[in-house]
Amino acid sequence: MSRNVVECIMVNKKGEALLQKKTLDYIFHPGMWGIFGGVIEEGEDPKKAIIREIYEETGMIIKPRFYISRDYEHGSSKIFVAEIDGTSQISLKEGAGFAFIDKKELNNIKINSFDLQTLLGFFKEK
Repeated sequence: MSRNVVECIMVNKKGEALLQKKTLDYIFHPGMWGIFGGVIEEGEDPKKAIIREIYEETGMIIKPRFYISRDYEHGSSKIFVAEIDGTSQISLKEGAGFAFIDKKELNNIKINSFDLQTLLGFFKEK
């Protein structure tokens, strides 16, 4: 079964990425850190999907710009980038927690390999 998703690398002024910690009962990568995002609904535009997903998960309204598209074992991911301010506007509605992570910390956290490679590529370009 093919699964097309959207993700958003949300970055603060310090250049740190906001990551979500998955709950222990989450289907994919339970208990691990990852990029915020979700499934694209049938007929939905990917940009609208990421705006919806981020709002559903954090309560934030973002202005994403397209970054890259990546294929994975069961589908594809459209990845966006958005600049955000601090954490005061975040009202976490999904996941076990969130944190800003800089590129030096990526290898010290439990993160799924797909998101790790995406973030390493993103930070390398900065």
